[in-house]
Amino acid sequence: MITLVILCLPFMLSFIAWLIWLATKNLAIVDVFWPINITVVAIAWLLTTSLQSSQGLMLIGVLLWGLRLTVHLVYYRIIPGVVDKRYERLTAVWQSALGRLANFWMQAGLSLVMSVPFWWIRQLSEPSAFVYCGCIFIFMGVIGEAVADHQLQVFRKGHPGKVCNKGLWRYSRHPNYFFELLIWYGFALVACHIKWGFVALLSPLMLTFLMIKVTGPITEAASLESKGDAFAQYQKQVSYIIPWLPSKDL
Repeated sequence: MITLVILCLPFMLSFIAWLIWLATKNLAIVDVFWPINITVVAIAWLLTTSLQSSQGLMLIGVLLWGLRLTVHLVYYRIIPGVVDKRYERLTAVWQSALGRLANFWMQAGLSLVMSVPFWWIRQLSEPSAFVYCGCIFIFMGVIGEAVADHQLQVFRKGHPGKVCNKGLWRYSRHPNYFFELLIWYGFALVACHIKWGFVALLSPLMLTFLMIKVTGPITEAASLESKGDAFAQYQKQVSYIIPWLPSKDL
């Protein structure tokens, strides 16, 4: 019964998000409910057992990730009414109200896959090298993603319409993606300590696929449209996701 309730949680939350969209017509709300859905399901899995030190660390990690990303998206997307162009393109065929609901529920299903590591993490009994290494990945990822997002917003404010090539964005066209992946490979690494825990790799592997094949290309296509040759040159000089030295001075 508890498992069924947890599996239904993201669909119930996404239904609430859909109702908010009906009232506001701001599609950015689907972006905000991505971290909310995952965080709620992750916490629910962890709370099905008595928390040990390992689960406590993972609880802190997912709360830091979820709260930071939710606040960031609310401040920079919901309040100013900015809609991510990725969602406009991805959901172009979901124009009706029921179509939008189907899209919201599709994301709810993906959030369940993202939370898979916590099904195993809840079974941890004591800390191990996997837990400590995973914690390093997770907390480095949360800090790195926060820095990358902050640098991008500061640059956009001072250089509207320009290609951000400062700070972490000098070494990766999507440093926020890189640190997001670091976080979720960290959670999967912790889960690998448990028998069959390697299945938790489905979470970061799905995220890797979506970033490389879906959201990344859509984001870059939009940047090429809006920034033209400047972004095309940036593509030639800077690594796609994994930070690396630029091919020449920017």
